Order: sequence, then structure tokens, then C-alpha cells
Amino acid sequence: MIRLRCKRTCRNGGGPPACKIRSSCQKNNIQGCWECEEFRTCAILDFLKPVHENAHLKNLDRLKKQGTDKFLAGKRNW
Repeated sequence: MIRLRCKRTCRNGGGPPACKIRSSCQKNNIQGCWECEEFRTCAILDFLKPVHENAHLKNLDRLKKQGTDKFLAGKRNW
């Protein structure tokens, strides 16, 4: 998200139009990956691993637990 500087959640049109994450969220009617029960094993997120290792998974866990407002106000793991 930091590289893309998404201003909105994936479901609400955040990120570029061709973003696979965005398409998946819209297709599954979820705001973002944190609402998906399968995000820990999702192949769509694999491109993040070489650069971020598992930070994106930690962030998604925090998003799921805290909600977007609290997450955005807190410590960043990227």
C-alpha cells in the first residue's frame, strides 16, 4: 500500500485499475484482504514476500483486529 499510496480500500477503488488485489476484493465484496479468511495463503499477495517478507501479513492481522481507522493511526510495519 505504501508504494501504491492507496487513498481508499481496495473494494472502494483504491490502487490501480489493473490491481489483482483490488479485483479480488471487489469480486468477493470485501473492503480489503483483512476481511478474507484466506489472506495468509493467498497467491495474489505472493509478490509482496520478496520485499516485505511477512510484514504485509502482520499488517493484515492488525487491520482485521483493529479496524482501518485505528490501524492507520498506529505504528506502521513497512
